[in-house]
Amino acid sequence: MSPRMAGFITLLLLLVAGCADRDQSTAITHAMNAQVDEMRRTGQNRVSFTYQPRSTMGDGKGAIGDYTVILRGTAGNGEMQIIEKNGQDHGTYQFPRVVVPTGYLKVSKAAGAPLTIVLTRAGDDIELSEMR
Repeated sequence: MSPRMAGFITLLLLLVAGCADRDQSTAITHAMNAQVDEMRRTGQNRVSFTYQPRSTMGDGKGAIGDYTVILRGTAGNGEMQIIEKNGQDHGTYQFPRVVVPTGYLKVSKAAGAPLTIVLTRAGDDIELSEMR
């Protein structure tokens, strides 16, 4: 492989990694999965937490504008998507390890407002009982 081709591949990998770091759909998924793991470890039956998405624009460190979060699917099989108004649309098929009883959930929030997520144990499953 030529040095020029190696440089190009390295640059491409850095760009992809940079997008992954800012991918808010993956970040929300990781936050939910961390709570699921904690519930399983401690035996908790219910947990409520807030999650503050970052902007999908620029370096991903700024406050998010008006946004919508969509979950399609259930328990590891589906899509998590976040859409920032006048921003970007991020989606991942790395779905959180939760059951969405309705199979589809959509929540819209005003600029800078955090998500409140409630997880509840239902037998061996952890359900996403509320997201607002």
